[in-house]
Amino acid sequence: MQLYYEDIKEGSNLLSKSWGPLTNMDMIRFGSAVDSYGEIHQDYDWCVQHGFDNVLLSGPFKQALLCSWLDEVVGDIGYIKKIEISHRGINYVDETLQATGTFTKKYILDGNGFVECDIAITNNNGLVSCPGKATLLIPMKNMDSIDFNFEPPVTYQEFITKEISTEYTDTNNIYITKEIIEMIGAMGESYTWPEPLDISAIRRFTQGVFETKSRYVDIEFAKNSSIGSLIAPPAYVIRPPYGFWDKGMLGESAIPVFTVPNTTVAVNGGNESEWYKVVKEGDTLTQQARIVDIYEKKGKMRSLIPVVSETIIVNQCNEVVALSKQINIRMP
Repeated sequence: MQLYYEDIKEGSNLLSKSWGPLTNMDMIRFGSAVDSYGEIHQDYDWCVQHGFDNVLLSGPFKQALLCSWLDEVVGDIGYIKKIEISHRGINYVDETLQATGTFTKKYILDGNGFVECDIAITNNNGLVSCPGKATLLIPMKNMDSIDFNFEPPVTYQEFITKEISTEYTDTNNIYITKEIIEMIGAMGESYTWPEPLDISAIRRFTQGVFETKSRYVDIEFAKNSSIGSLIAPPAYVIRPPYGFWDKGMLGESAIPVFTVPNTTVAVNGGNESEWYKVVKEGDTLTQQARIVDIYEKKGKMRSLIPVVSETIIVNQCNEVVALSKQINIRMP
């Protein structure tokens, strides 16, 4: 059943969605879809040896689940425009996760109906591990399709030439040195995905996140659509495959590899992603990322060093299809 803009009431709830109990095989399937094979998300013995209770569910996996759920909410015609989530707690294999949300604001802009909502993932023990926000593009009743084609706030050339000024001022920081501050603005390598997007890659990802939407999984439906081919789920676009961990991958951002002295732990703090064009079968994507901020935050028990990076993703026509900002937190 298609959800329409006119039928949404601010303050009403989104239909909830549950997954689980999630298994180790679910994490292996997702890791295979995005070429991510870290022990922390697949190897039980390694996780226990490092002080965890079980295999950890990855942050990108939970974000992809939220996107899959929101794809159901918006229906066959609607789209996810933007999502922002924080990772506030650890989720393990064998947990059941539930996505919930509330519509908070609706407005019309340039003839399109936008709806903002608060969203969250909660486990079966009541832990709210992933609070966040999303902006959805919902059709109005006079629409039978939506042209998902938006002007990004920055071009690729503007992104790679933008200068970020930095100054080392706080000498009381324990972990942030002048050399670390000078990493702000550092740009990673431009990296083009080695193969055009194909049906098998889309299929592996949709299977990895329980995605069933016709425009991602039904070839005949996609051929008869206004786009004319299968398109990639939004979470796939900002979580690129093809071995990025070997090229300095940090969350969704292939930033330059560097270390913060005397820190031993790195966790995913969350990310913000916005999409501007659909990515369809046959497209070739290029991404570029850089560090935009590093700072030290004093916690009750330890210092936190958030490393903030941003990524731009363009297609073979040099059109910006997505922008993403990632927070990776280093800890002693």
